[in-house]
Amino acid sequence: MLQKSLLAIEKRLRDRGFSSPEPRRILAGQLLLTGISLLLGVLALWATPWLLAFGAGAALATVSLWWTIRGLHSILGHSFSAALVAAYFGAFLLRFAGIALALYLLLIWARCPLIPLLAGLSSHIVCMTIMGFSRRAGNPCKEA
Repeated sequence: MLQKSLLAIEKRLRDRGFSSPEPRRILAGQLLLTGISLLLGVLALWATPWLLAFGAGAALATVSLWWTIRGLHSILGHSFSAALVAAYFGAFLLRFAGIALALYLLLIWARCPLIPLLAGLSSHIVCMTIMGFSRRAGNPCKEA
């Protein structure tokens, strides 16, 4: 079931313009992880807020990863110019400020626990590290 969901997400990403297979595979895995963790977090909210905090952190990581990959897709098709670099760096700063504002709201206003929120934020790094070590060992891992 997870494999079918992952393939469906990858197909939708390809339809949305994510043409490169590796970033699309990484983003699909992150989207699936985020969706599952948010769903489990909502279902288990009565018991603990930790799962929902992890899901919120994973959602922030997914948004950042989405816009990073989207930006790389757009920047690779153009020739280098100072205006392009400035626009890309400005978009990075806006994304960084948006994530900082979301973190502030989650930590201060919503009082989310810090540890699972940070674990969710680092989930895409962990998944990409696992995929990298798996490929280096000769086992082509297809999902994160």
